[in-house]
Amino acid sequence: MARLRSILRLINLPAMIEGQGAGRHDPPPKLGAHTDAVLAGAGYTMQEVAALRAAKLIE
Repeated sequence: MARLRSILRLINLPAMIEGQGAGRHDPPPKLGAHTDAVLAGAGYTMQEVAALRAAKLIE
C-alpha cells in the first residue's frame, strides 16, 4: 500500500509574547480519535458507545 505524503501548512501566531516561542504545531487528531472520551464525558456508557459503533453511527 502506497503512503501518501502531505504537507500541513500552519500560520504562526499573529502576536509574540516576549520570551515565548510560537510553540509546537502538531497535526490534528484523526477522525474519531476522541469519540470515546467525548461520549463518556456526555454520560454514555461503554456499552452504549459500543452499540453506536456497531450500528456504524460513530467511528
